[in-house]
Amino acid sequence: MNALSGSIGSFGAFTNSLPARGRLIYSASTSAFANLGRFNPLRNLTPSTLATALDGFDAGWLSDAARIFARISDRDSTVKTVKPKREGAPARASWQIAKVKTTSPEEALRAELHAAVLEHAYNNLRATDALDSNLCGGFDMLRRQMMGAVSYRYAVHHIIWKPGPARVVEVEIEGVIKRVSVPTMEATFEHVPLEYFENHRGRLALLPMGYAGSGVEGTQLPRESGDWMVTCGEGLLYAVAICYMFKKLALSDWIEFSQDYAQGKVLGRTSAAEDSPAGVAFRELVSTFTGGSRAVVYGDDGNIADPIETFQNSGTASADVFAKLVEKMERAIVALYRGADLGTMSAGSGEGSGASLQGDETDGLLADDVQMICESLWSQFDAFVIRYTLGDARPLAYLSIPLSNDPDLAQIRENAGFLADRGVPLSAQNIAERLGFAVAKSGEALLSRAASPASLSAFNAAQPRQQKFLAASLRSAAEGIAKDFEPLRAPLAAMVAALESGDEKRITSAAASLKQEIESKGAQILKADSELASRLRSILPPALLSGIAQSTK
Repeated sequence: MNALSGSIGSFGAFTNSLPARGRLIYSASTSAFANLGRFNPLRNLTPSTLATALDGFDAGWLSDAARIFARISDRDSTVKTVKPKREGAPARASWQIAKVKTTSPEEALRAELHAAVLEHAYNNLRATDALDSNLCGGFDMLRRQMMGAVSYRYAVHHIIWKPGPARVVEVEIEGVIKRVSVPTMEATFEHVPLEYFENHRGRLALLPMGYAGSGVEGTQLPRESGDWMVTCGEGLLYAVAICYMFKKLALSDWIEFSQDYAQGKVLGRTSAAEDSPAGVAFRELVSTFTGGSRAVVYGDDGNIADPIETFQNSGTASADVFAKLVEKMERAIVALYRGADLGTMSAGSGEGSGASLQGDETDGLLADDVQMICESLWSQFDAFVIRYTLGDARPLAYLSIPLSNDPDLAQIRENAGFLADRGVPLSAQNIAERLGFAVAKSGEALLSRAASPASLSAFNAAQPRQQKFLAASLRSAAEGIAKDFEPLRAPLAAMVAALESGDEKRITSAAASLKQEIESKGAQILKADSELASRLRSILPPALLSGIAQSTK
């Protein structure tokens, strides 16, 4: 069913055929008719009916199983807990528009324009539901709806296009800022429940209204026109439905066990006949006992010591078998959605490390879910936005949802730093985009590295007066050391000259003379007031005060 028709003319220099208007796939009256025909398939669900529905799903008749999946999602407490967590994780991640690597200024300009129209389209995107118009949101809601493919195998959206007004954007090409007017496109995504589709021919088809069942062929979706978007996922509710069935049977048996086995039994014995006044009165007396089973023996000629007796069931029967089966099915459901069962459910069971294992598994599932969303939008939305607005067939920009805890990104950071430290030329823009950051444009404020007050580099980068003070202090300390060792200057110079001459006799004589001078004047040098110490006493106080002043700024 194609809800879009018509075309518009050119947007400035860009000309392309474009659907001019759209309408909702279901009107208010048809939505009301569809809701009236919906029912609860769980009320009479049995293993046989579930197997029939799942076999039909495999054959392409999706409606029966899809209705079962939807009711399980709404009514089972375990699914209601873990399913929204899995579906909401990609919606909470930040997003950006990334550009492909270009090889020419002209291509770089086109990439900037593609990014501009895509950013506008995502910022003005609207998501709703075909049968419940009260549900309305933006890109976050669309991502949650697309995540329905993880549960149902398919998430189907009808797209309603709406051309927007042209807007002026600033693009930077080779350091030059240009202002360009570009057309815009907005879209409404209308989620349609899977029970209104069939897939027995290998391609989803919309069923006629009122015929959401097996054996009826529908109209195949014209996805090439951009009117429909189909997201394909794992279809976890297929396996969850089987777990739900076993869980339901165990709970039913558990309730029956509690009613029949856990309550006492009442036995009445009387010698009166069943239809006699005494027998009728005795039966009414026994019936007044509440709970458990009640029975009356008439015409009992034996010795009746206790006319009414109560019995309690004895033996080793226990409800643990039902509790274990219910817990096992719930753990299986959690593991399907979260990758590993919850840490609180695994504690003491000897089945792994619980929450730590779940964290690793969940990170991997989130990366897979984000990739599913980005690939579906790239092929079924991004390309059409660029084609409808700019007329380009090959997109040079795309949606990106970077994940800060993605192990691949951590590896990129480590490898990029390793290569940069060894002089390998890397593209800063490419690395920044893969890490989820945008490279600053000309004129934008830049972040700077936080300086450590105690570091010498920070001190060197201080005010010129402090730099002059440091240089003067170093010269003064060096002069103080030279004056302290002035008595040894002559013998040291003679030793250096002897070494340069290479004469062994001269070297031996100079060494003996230097040794004698050190022994005779060394003690005198150490006892005298040190010139270095005197100079340090004049350097350290102002240096200390300057450091304190810098650290408090």
